[in-house]
Amino acid sequence: MLLGVALFAWTVMRYRPCPAPHARHRHSAAFGLLLVYLWQAIVVGFAIPAVLLPTPTAIVAALWRGVPTLAEDFQTTFLTAVLIALRSAT
Repeated sequence: MLLGVALFAWTVMRYRPCPAPHARHRHSAAFGLLLVYLWQAIVVGFAIPAVLLPTPTAIVAALWRGVPTLAEDFQTTFLTAVLIALRSAT
């Protein structure tokens, strides 16, 4: 049923004429949010193990917990290596 709703929503958004370019972005964002919602609903509803398919909320939580590590890696990789390489190349 969830897949049917997603396909119906995609069909409606795909073939509905958009009066303005910004309206297309709204339709794309709505379709993306619908897909994330369906992903969450399917994983929770069918009790799919997180090892096979984690929920979007679990992925966001893991990214949020990893922000300090990601920031440190960004600093090491980009600020140190890339900027020094760019500076020495000029």
